[in-house]
Amino acid sequence: MKYSVVVKSSFSSEHRVILPNGELEPLHSHNFKVEACVTSETLDKNNMVIDFLILERTLNNILSKLNNSNLNENPNLQGTIPTAEKIAEYILLELSKQISLKIEFVRVYETDNFYAEVRL
Repeated sequence: MKYSVVVKSSFSSEHRVILPNGELEPLHSHNFKVEACVTSETLDKNNMVIDFLILERTLNNILSKLNNSNLNENPNLQGTIPTAEKIAEYILLELSKQISLKIEFVRVYETDNFYAEVRL
């Protein structure tokens, strides 16, 4: 069996990415929504993969470093173009440093209809 736990959270920030024509788009903001999924083939002594609150607290701590910032100038994303894909990558890598379980995926929604997902 494979068990999964998913938590959702959000943060607000602004960014600029490169448009298909090669131009840098104007600075604009998003209320990003984030989903993080942790999986395991076993449950712990309390019959859980991980406590929801522990995963939520860990995710929110990571998101607090992005919240209310210009992501193009945020030191945590330095050297990247802060696309939804790169934001998801950053979150997944940070989660994997803090949680010993497998991070199945991280999704970052720019809108209700558009998200980027990253997996290890």
